[in-house]
Amino acid sequence: AAKQLIDWLVSKTGQDALSEQKTYFYPVNPEAALGPGMPAFDSLKTIDVDVQWAGENKSRLVDRWVNEVLTAE
Repeated sequence: AAKQLIDWLVSKTGQDALSEQKTYFYPVNPEAALGPGMPAFDSLKTIDVDVQWAGENKSRLVDRWVNEVLTAE
């Protein structure tokens, strides 16, 4: 059952379903559609992340993400 869930989650159908829910996540399946208002990934300016610092600041970063991204309308 777990494998079936994972297979569905990474399928085009599963990724499209997640995109429709305003998750603001980029799909891992290249055939899946981007969610409404999502810019193409290639158009984004990406940054290198210091994983040591991120780990040390995890609580604060997660709280900020929840407050600024997850609850965005």
